[in-house]
Amino acid sequence: MTKATMLSCRLDKNASISRVTSIRERRERLSLTQAEVARAVGVSRQAYVAIESKSATPRVDVALKVASVLGCSVEELFLEPGRQKAVATASVAKRLMVVDIAGERRYVEVGVELGDLSACADAMGVVKDGEIREVMSTGWDSVLFSGCDPVLGLLSSYLEDTTTKTHHRWMNRTNTEALSCLLSHEAHFAVMHHSCTKDFTFEGLSELPLSEWELVLAFRPGYRGGRSLEDLVGTSVVFAGRPKGSGVFDFLSMHPSLDGCEPSGVFGRYLSLKDHEQVASALSLSLADVGVTSLAAAKARTLEFTTIDLQKSRLLYDPKAVDPSLVEKVGETVSSRRFRLELTALSGYR
Repeated sequence: MTKATMLSCRLDKNASISRVTSIRERRERLSLTQAEVARAVGVSRQAYVAIESKSATPRVDVALKVASVLGCSVEELFLEPGRQKAVATASVAKRLMVVDIAGERRYVEVGVELGDLSACADAMGVVKDGEIREVMSTGWDSVLFSGCDPVLGLLSSYLEDTTTKTHHRWMNRTNTEALSCLLSHEAHFAVMHHSCTKDFTFEGLSELPLSEWELVLAFRPGYRGGRSLEDLVGTSVVFAGRPKGSGVFDFLSMHPSLDGCEPSGVFGRYLSLKDHEQVASALSLSLADVGVTSLAAAKARTLEFTTIDLQKSRLLYDPKAVDPSLVEKVGETVSSRRFRLELTALSGYR
């Protein structure tokens, strides 16, 4: 293994930020009393105390007012972090995996979660104070899959069970981020997904079919408003969805009912959330009225929903950069009877 000077790694020195973990912490940092916040929000002190202690879930309008008074987003105060959200704190260093893509061995940074350190425990190096620090490791290379389809986690597990001396890791990214990772040789495979009624081609890239899954319009408990995108355009609903660059955002932007507009311009408010689980969580907590998410996430939160599209996920790769034997192994796995049976047993997958 050559030294770090012969390897490349993207460093984000601004990634380490302090995250307020409770409403009370935010209020106390602003030197506000509970009574002052309650008065500014327009609720009783008792009601605010219940919200701050999380023994009561506020209505959407109240949650928005609390966030406004405390100078932050409603997502920061009330939503649990998405599973793929990278954590950057004093106690967790950025972790690096070693990959071999297009004949170049290099470090690639992978996100780390406090609750899931085991997935990257075999890192070849870490980034601390802006410098690469090598750590003891197995010396095995890694195969990186980039994309937002949770099936990549299942695929990585299958490959890990059948392949020795190689680590397989899923990096959860939006469509745009996944493609960027692939083109910059920071991932071996990238998943892109889009409506089954549309097709896209990428020059120089090959593909393997991965999955088809249902995209749904889900509703918060007790919601009695419009039940289709056509009914919701131009209304004051709080709409939860994925960020710009994601396949879901593109789907909404291209939907005929939005008439070429971005989602943020046609609904009362658009909550841009990190993943399908956060969208479903926002709805279950009544922090949003309506949202677009996967059928699996909606069912997990026991939300009412209606299917609005069938999405098709494909594994893209650069045949000039990836070893043919790896492509063959991945192709055999995704087409195997065992993998397909487990895939189609997941809610909304086909």
